[in-house]
Amino acid sequence: MQPETARSVQPPVSQGRPLFLHFLNRELNRALGKDLDPEFCARHVLLGAVTTDAPLTSSLAFVWESGVLDAPSGAAVRDLLMTGELLLISEFVTLDEFLSSVQRLYRHDRTRYPMYFRDSPGQLEAARPSLDKGASTTAFLSARIEELLGGDPSVVDGMVRSDVRGIMRRRGVIDAAMVGREERAITLSLFKPEPRAPDDLVLGRMLSFLHLSHYLDFVGADIMTGIEGLTYFDAAARQFPRHDAWYSSLILAHLGLDLRRPRTDWGALVAARGSLEHQVFQELFGQLVHGLEDQVASRSEAGGLVRRHVARRLMSEWTGPAMGELAAGSLYDAGTARLSEIIAAGVRRSAGFRRFQELYRAGGNAPLARVLILVANDLERDAVITAAAGAGKRELRRTFIPFHTVFHLGVIGGAEVLLVQSEQGTESPGGMTLTARELIEQCNPDYMVLTGIAYGLREKEQRLGEVLVSARLRLIDPRKVAEDESGQTVIARGDMVSSPVTVLDRFRSAGVDWHGTRVHFGLLLSGSILINSASLRNELARLEPDAIGGEMEGAGLYCAGAKKHVEWIVAKGISDWGHDKADHHRPQAAANAASYVMHVLHTGGLARRPGG
Repeated sequence: MQPETARSVQPPVSQGRPLFLHFLNRELNRALGKDLDPEFCARHVLLGAVTTDAPLTSSLAFVWESGVLDAPSGAAVRDLLMTGELLLISEFVTLDEFLSSVQRLYRHDRTRYPMYFRDSPGQLEAARPSLDKGASTTAFLSARIEELLGGDPSVVDGMVRSDVRGIMRRRGVIDAAMVGREERAITLSLFKPEPRAPDDLVLGRMLSFLHLSHYLDFVGADIMTGIEGLTYFDAAARQFPRHDAWYSSLILAHLGLDLRRPRTDWGALVAARGSLEHQVFQELFGQLVHGLEDQVASRSEAGGLVRRHVARRLMSEWTGPAMGELAAGSLYDAGTARLSEIIAAGVRRSAGFRRFQELYRAGGNAPLARVLILVANDLERDAVITAAAGAGKRELRRTFIPFHTVFHLGVIGGAEVLLVQSEQGTESPGGMTLTARELIEQCNPDYMVLTGIAYGLREKEQRLGEVLVSARLRLIDPRKVAEDESGQTVIARGDMVSSPVTVLDRFRSAGVDWHGTRVHFGLLLSGSILINSASLRNELARLEPDAIGGEMEGAGLYCAGAKKHVEWIVAKGISDWGHDKADHHRPQAAANAASYVMHVLHTGGLARRPGG
């Protein structure tokens, strides 16, 4: 985790900032009195690959010297190299040029660098230059050290003060070593061939600090923080806590992926990197990481151990029972659903976390849209679940929130999709008006889609089972009824509104490649009366001659959405004509409407928030 001096959480500047794998630097580990463990390093490479879509970068020399490719998990790291997901930085264009240079630099230190003098490189053959740095690292270090020897302490600004004082006291040692360097590499061994005392390592930390700043400036990269034994360099991080290893490991463990356990399926995770599923997963992951640190920082001003205890407690409160071990092939899909549940639980349980999430989303830092599908009976609910299963989302997860059960349908077309059932109509405690309003507050959706069954009003133009979509909505319950000598007159007093622009556009454009039943866009009537009367149905048709159909819950959806500024739309299948109702057309009508909603989602049109 970040050193305890860091208290504020900055939203990510850009998801595309590269991640520089500084922990592969054997000299950096040595300078902190730590022996580099190749498997430990390999798993942290994969941790970065899983939790972010940022380009991964490393010095070519790091990969050669760390042994990471020969580790048990090294095959997945090699996959990252082969697919271009891990870029190796070098001032040399070819591997032969690189080897020729390092053999010259390390000919005095073959014992520590045997990998450069073997007849066959073995697995290291895969590690080749892929990002040309141009400038020489050795020349950079030499120039900066000359400035230091000239009395400029700003060269090591950012290092621990006690180390800066130790370095300035050792300028004589540094000067003597640089004068006699010849063509030797500038490493700790140049100054202390056999470092023994802890104070001897201060020069190694200086070199690692300069080396790290050189590469970060070149790539414009960030680093992973919170790595056991390497937190000395965490101050160089630019987007804490986005790439914090401790936070990431804690969250992944709650998702069923424990980095401490050996795995043989890392390749599947690497292969899916950069996919839509991975993109959605890492966006939600970053949202949770930032929110968790915000809450930890607000609850504790103490040091690392106390803060970690707070983080563990919060995650336990928000996650409930531990999730079983996930196969790599299902991590991004099932893990995204689980992340959504955890964030929703945190919003419900913590006012501070809820405020942070609202600010996070309002600031455009959570581009993944959340779509809430609403239904009003079991038939409509089951139709949506079946249609979602047809889109490949077969795992159904539930979250129980006050008054409602939320079904997590996973990620469809890049959008996080939730399903909730209300009671029929709008005028009851469980009806659509109060249900939609409560769900907006608890689930924070970007879009609400009401689907199910409706009655048609144009029997000559429509067929049972066809889908009606609300380009406009008329609320028919508020009305004036007057009577005089000529008879009774009914005047509609309810709102006449258009569906919000973005969601209506997405539903219209999805019709281009829709091959199912016909879809009609137009004016829908919405009132809380279940209509099974030819006379009443005809009266409504006379009242609104442009109407194409009607239903019972859209008014409540509109009222809640308009009040809370959430985009909404109604898409329902024709199950009857408002008279002589029969049940046998209802399942197909609900299924057709749900299928069209899934088609709209699958196009990706709702993958971004309105205006995003």
